[in-house]
Amino acid sequence: MTALFALVRKDIILYLNDKRALMLNLLMPIVLAAFFGSLFGGSGDSKTGKIDIGLVQQDSSVVGKKIADGLKADANLRVAELSLDEAQARVRAGKLSVAVVIPEGFGDKAGTALFGATEKPELPIFYDPSQSTVLAMVKGLLTQQVMQNVSAEMFNGQAGRKFTDESIRKLEQNDS
Repeated sequence: MTALFALVRKDIILYLNDKRALMLNLLMPIVLAAFFGSLFGGSGDSKTGKIDIGLVQQDSSVVGKKIADGLKADANLRVAELSLDEAQARVRAGKLSVAVVIPEGFGDKAGTALFGATEKPELPIFYDPSQSTVLAMVKGLLTQQVMQNVSAEMFNGQAGRKFTDESIRKLEQNDS
């Protein structure tokens, strides 16, 4: 056992006396982290990486408003509320990459489609075909907002209680 300690002690003394090895092992990770941080971290201007999208808000339900608020609060998006015609015109002109429409009644239909066998509601999206990567990112962020807000409302909100009450009432009618 003492031979092992002597060997370890000798290697530590040699390592600490070798200034190049010490510098490489201690400073190089810091230099590499600083280099990649400056390369990928940006300059601190948070507006440079945002995606401009249009939002057509036709749904006045709680879920529809929460989805719109979630999209507006997302750090990756710069959202402009537009009318349907204006959104379509801006996408056609190439001024917007993507426009999302939250149609009337989406919040109610999405909640019942989550648990029921009803038809799933759709969110129309207008997009520039040359911006497929932007479309994929916006779809992902939109899916996140829809799933978070619809499930939160159905499990904890007024719409969920209403759906539960109606489902119980239907079951009781079928029993009798």
